[in-house]
Amino acid sequence: MFFYDTPTAMSHYEFSQTIFVENFPPISVTSIHEDALKRTILNNFLESIVDGRIGVAPAFGRQRVLSEIALSSSSQVLVVRLSKGRSNQPAPIGRKNPPKKGRDLLRSAIFCHPSRRKYAFKMDKFAAALLLDLGYHLTLGIDLLSASNRDRDSLDAILDILGGEKKLHKRAVRAEFEEKEDIALRAWTACRAATLLSMGPRLKTISPIDTTIDEPVRYGFSRFQYTVTHARTGSWRSRQD
Repeated sequence: MFFYDTPTAMSHYEFSQTIFVENFPPISVTSIHEDALKRTILNNFLESIVDGRIGVAPAFGRQRVLSEIALSSSSQVLVVRLSKGRSNQPAPIGRKNPPKKGRDLLRSAIFCHPSRRKYAFKMDKFAAALLLDLGYHLTLGIDLLSASNRDRDSLDAILDILGGEKKLHKRAVRAEFEEKEDIALRAWTACRAATLLSMGPRLKTISPIDTTIDEPVRYGFSRFQYTVTHARTGSWRSRQD
């Protein structure tokens, strides 16, 4: 049996980033349930995108199923809350899956847009969850951690990607990536990382993740994670949780 969340009112707030030593204007956040997402709301976010760069950060709920997606430009974050129970699984015979208009807007305008690049610290994990949990493909997905030669599960890799310790509040970076998870801040940080001069040459060496081409094979595990083994070739490998 599936249970569906009741959409709540859209909320707005601002936050000041704590990751970089450099000062930035407050970042505007809109949090909305997917069923309430309209084209006008999405267009307002899309208008803030510069050079087609979008930072992405997912949140996972029970059984590690995708529950929220934060999308960020350099000045705005859109947090989309997903309904519980909706997946890529077909509805029982005689019933139809509820409409997914909000998701379809995101798919065409962001996930599979031909000129908008999506950046995440673990894009491999997000791309897999998007496909397995929602049944949606991803194109032009850039795995930021593949730009570092450090252990991708280490704090050193994060510091490296973000420009080095001298440019960062290391304690805040550690808190965000090891102790807590603010997906709005993380998505904005991913977007910011993609603009750093030091990252430019590195990002050019990374092949974008495209699950319409490199679609992973599901081996029958109830949940598993994909990791990019060779970022330059875009190859995948599976690992049971």
